[in-house]
Amino acid sequence: MPVFEARLQFLLVALVTLIVVYPLIQGMLVLNVLLTAVLLTAFYAVSRHRRQRVVALLLGVPWCIVLWVDQWGPDHVALAVVGPALGALFFGYVTQVLLRHVIRADRVDADMIYGAIAGYLLLGLVWAMLYAVVEALYPGSFGRTATGDDLRPWSDLLYYSYVTLTTLGYGDVLPLNTRVRSLAVLEAVAGVFYVAVLVARLVSLHILHEQT
Repeated sequence: MPVFEARLQFLLVALVTLIVVYPLIQGMLVLNVLLTAVLLTAFYAVSRHRRQRVVALLLGVPWCIVLWVDQWGPDHVALAVVGPALGALFFGYVTQVLLRHVIRADRVDADMIYGAIAGYLLLGLVWAMLYAVVEALYPGSFGRTATGDDLRPWSDLLYYSYVTLTTLGYGDVLPLNTRVRSLAVLEAVAGVFYVAVLVARLVSLHILHEQT
């Protein structure tokens, strides 16, 4: 198995574990452990080249520090804002590295599939963190239609992000101000274009490979 393919497999497993496990076993400690695992596998996935490794370190280490300081220290609004903001930057960078890898691939293989799926799941994680930033700055930015209560991060934000990314739109969670509505629109558009560009790329590579 190629080394990069194994790196992407680890990242994909960590992402799926976060999405599946955290809603079932909630708690900040569980969340931070799962996010740290995703961070480590994401760093491993993009650490083939020195420049990518340096950028990932500069973005990932501060976020990891803030993540665990917020876990063991007193609650502070600044940490609730800075933490997810740094996380969004880190995972945004990893996403663009993976997407560039997929776009530049010259054939469809397992490596490309793993990278494409991981990149898509990372998009949802990036937006979940952006929603967390908005919720920390403007509490009550989200609401539930069933109870009318304010949304409580973080599993709800993760759920809302992936529902929006896939344009599924159950409607049980609503953005209540223009800030999160704008983010939701951008995420839905990004999700549609990601799939459209990816499918077009996969089809073109498959046709090219069949003709050679």
